[in-house]
Amino acid sequence: MIQRDGIRPKGVLFVRIGWMNYYQGRVPGDDKPRRGGSHNVDEIGWEVFNFKTYRGELRGYIHGPLLRRIDPTYNRRPKYLKDVLVIFFATKPHGGQVIIGWYNNARVFHSPKKHDWPDRESKYEYSCEALARDAVLLPTEGRDYPITSGKGRPGTSNLFYIFHANGTPRREKWIQETIDYVLNYDGPNWVKALEEEIADEIESTVAAAAGFISSSFARTAIEKLAMDRAMAYFEQDDWLVEDVSRTESFDLRCEKDSKILRVEVKGTQSKGETIQLTPNEVKNAREYRSQMVLFILHSVKIKGEGADVEATGGRFKVIRPWDIDRGVLKPISYFYELESKRK
Repeated sequence: MIQRDGIRPKGVLFVRIGWMNYYQGRVPGDDKPRRGGSHNVDEIGWEVFNFKTYRGELRGYIHGPLLRRIDPTYNRRPKYLKDVLVIFFATKPHGGQVIIGWYNNARVFHSPKKHDWPDRESKYEYSCEALARDAVLLPTEGRDYPITSGKGRPGTSNLFYIFHANGTPRREKWIQETIDYVLNYDGPNWVKALEEEIADEIESTVAAAAGFISSSFARTAIEKLAMDRAMAYFEQDDWLVEDVSRTESFDLRCEKDSKILRVEVKGTQSKGETIQLTPNEVKNAREYRSQMVLFILHSVKIKGEGADVEATGGRFKVIRPWDIDRGVLKPISYFYELESKRK
C-alpha cells in the first residue's frame, strides 16, 4: 500500500485549505483564501503562503496535526515526522472539493513554527515543510480530481487521516486510488512555473536595461521561435523530439539509437553571449552533464506591438555536449535577511 516504483511515504495526511490560485501571499486578485472555514471570513488564513518558495523550500500551514494518527509508530521524539505525503484539497469557488496540490517527502511538526517572510511585517505559523522540487501545485484548470464527502471520507474536520484513532489502517478503496494518482502524476506543475515566472521578471529587467523589448508578448514570441527552430534542427538529424518544457527543468528530450539528449533552448535579441537560467535549470544541467545540449537562437528581430508582435530571423548556435561549469554563473538576485530578523 502507498507505494510507487519503490517510493513509500512513511505517512499520508489529507488537509483541507481555502481556495486560491497561487498561494503566493496576498497578491491583487488572489489576496485571500476562499471557502476555507470561518477563520478566513474575517482573517487571512496562513495557507495563503503554502506554495511560496523560500530558499528552495515550501512551508505550509496545517491546523493541529496529530502525528500519531499519521504514523501509529510515532513515539513523540523527535517532535516531527519526515517523509510524509501531504495532500491539500479545497472547495472550488462554485462548489466541489478537489485536490489542489501536495508536498511529497514533507516534514510535519508536532507544534507550529514561526516564520517571517521578507515582505511581511508580522510572523505567521507553519506546520510542515518540503523541498520545492518535491511539491506540486496543480493549475486551476487541472484541479479536477474529486475529494467527496461521506462515510469513510473527509467530514467537517480540515484533517483526514488514513489511520483510525486505534492505529488500524482505513481500507476504503478511494484512499489508495487517490495516493496512486498523486504519486504517478506527471503533468503541469505551477510550483516550477511560478519559479520560472520570477526568473522571467529578472530577465525582463535585464533586457530592459540593455535596451531590448521586454514585453511578455515579445518574450513569448521569441521563446516559441527558438523552440520551433530547435525542434526542426534535431528532427532533421533523425532524433525523436519531445517538448517537455512544461513538466521538466529542460525543454526538449531527444532520443536516437538508445541515446538521450536533454536540450536547453534559449532565445534572445542579443548576440547570445549571456543567457538567463533558473536554479532548477542549473541543477539539471549539472546532474545530467553528459546528456546536456544548449541551443541558443540569438539576434532575433521583433516586429509589431502588443498581442500582434512577431519574432523573426535569428541565428543559432549549438553547444554539445554542454558543460555548464565551463561558463561563468553570475548571481543577479539575492535574498537579504536583516540582522534584527535573525535575533
